[in-house]
Amino acid sequence: MKNGILKTYNDEKKPTERSGALFPSVSFVKKNALTVLARALFGAACIVMNCKKEKSRLAEKTDGPCLILSTHGSLLDAVYAGRSILPKYYTGVVAKNVFLQPVIGGLVRKMGFIAKKQFVADIVCIKAIKSALDGGVSVFICPEGKISADGRQGYLSPAIAKLVKWADAPVLFYKTHGSYLAFPRWSKGIRRGKIRVEASLLFSKDELRTLSYDDIYERLKTAFVFNDYEYQEQNRLKFRTRRPAEGIERLLYKCPECGAEFQNLTKKDALTCSSCGNAVRIDLFGAITSLTGGAFFDRPDRWADFQKAALREETARDGFALSERVVLSVEDVDTAKYVKTAKGTLTLNGKGLTFSPSEIFRNDIRAEYFYPLSALPSLAFGNKSVYLGADGAMQSYAFDGGGKACKWHYAVEILYGGAFGESSA
Repeated sequence: MKNGILKTYNDEKKPTERSGALFPSVSFVKKNALTVLARALFGAACIVMNCKKEKSRLAEKTDGPCLILSTHGSLLDAVYAGRSILPKYYTGVVAKNVFLQPVIGGLVRKMGFIAKKQFVADIVCIKAIKSALDGGVSVFICPEGKISADGRQGYLSPAIAKLVKWADAPVLFYKTHGSYLAFPRWSKGIRRGKIRVEASLLFSKDELRTLSYDDIYERLKTAFVFNDYEYQEQNRLKFRTRRPAEGIERLLYKCPECGAEFQNLTKKDALTCSSCGNAVRIDLFGAITSLTGGAFFDRPDRWADFQKAALREETARDGFALSERVVLSVEDVDTAKYVKTAKGTLTLNGKGLTFSPSEIFRNDIRAEYFYPLSALPSLAFGNKSVYLGADGAMQSYAFDGGGKACKWHYAVEILYGGAFGESSA
């Protein structure tokens, strides 16, 4: 950032990447000392997290480079699957903001990872994937694009079917059970339990050439279905932590007793509604029990379903709109950090998302930002923020409390599904 101006991806002088990092080859990956180190680190991490190596050795037995797809329960999915993929040489696709960070970015570049601009179709990334496969290197992707909201599959874009067919390579699929439970996106820490990885050959190279995009997409959607809370209940799995409830108010934002939203508070193993006093306990097996005799749901995913059902009714009303005061921060690619840019109002309705600034801190911001619903099949979100892209840069819209980002994520998927027929909500 210079003179109060943020450098974005659309600036004339764009950040450069080494050609070897964007278009890795087998020789590049083999000679890379960091690749050897990654094998050791993946193995050590899986031992710590109690994730056993998948036994079929499918990746090793499959000839040639593969397109490797995985569910996305947590940040560690690449580690869990990676241990089973090795010793086959492979690279991965990572968000470009990670790719440009000083330390981590240097590592992923040197390891031959592929950068992906978020929120936009990235032709350079797609070409890099194809080039890597043609060069003999397998490519690992989590096509849902963001970590699971509630321990289940997220929105899967139909565009992945086109990429799969165009890649013209065997497609391996890794489904990780327990990944979300060990590191839920709302959690304040990692929990150690039992994680299992399943591997399957989803498409052979010859089969792909005979299938339509619709056939490929339907099989992908079926394959990606998972539910970690159901898996935990069925297998009676314990995930150890001293604070099993803390942070879950970011997911479970609505009280089933009084209907209040964003009033839930957590401490250790208890979640309490500050509006009516309704309280529940969450144990190490993910089970929820009542402490006060009020209404509740016995699993977090079922509680989330209650919230989605209420939100469907809300979005169906005439004149539906959500509106919140937010702080906008825009990523500066020089530092890969978000810079506070404006305060204003973020509004969601049946047409899309609109940000209207009321207080501006930088002089390179629009008078208004509009994101049409047709371009929003889903919404990336964190604990207190939602993320969008404009003018080639990532934008963070921060709310004043937890739970709101999750509600807006669900609302966007419900609205998009109602308008265009595709949604995971």
